[in-house]
Amino acid sequence: GGGTNASAAATWRLQPAGAMGPSGSVFFEAFDRPGLYIAAAGGGAEAELLLQPTPHAFWPRAALTGAAGGSSFESTLQPGSFISTHPAGGSGGGPPPSSRVRGGG
Repeated sequence: GGGTNASAAATWRLQPAGAMGPSGSVFFEAFDRPGLYIAAAGGGAEAELLLQPTPHAFWPRAALTGAAGGSSFESTLQPGSFISTHPAGGSGGGPPPSSRVRGGG
């Protein structure tokens, strides 16, 4: 069998930014919505993640939680805004409650 619609909606392609972003940065493209990318908007407690057609670059960083196997990515345009991943079954928790993804028409 295959995955569920929910698993496809929660899956992102991590791509090197190449010539479209700073050297060493990456983009997150929606697996189930090709051509839409995660972008950070705002900052601090008001930070949001949006889906938009223009790629938005992120710098790979060490996991903010310090969890082994986790990763964090800092927005190149909104420094201090992060996306974090946590290993399955880990105790690293999830993203901050103020982070959410919206948009993408």
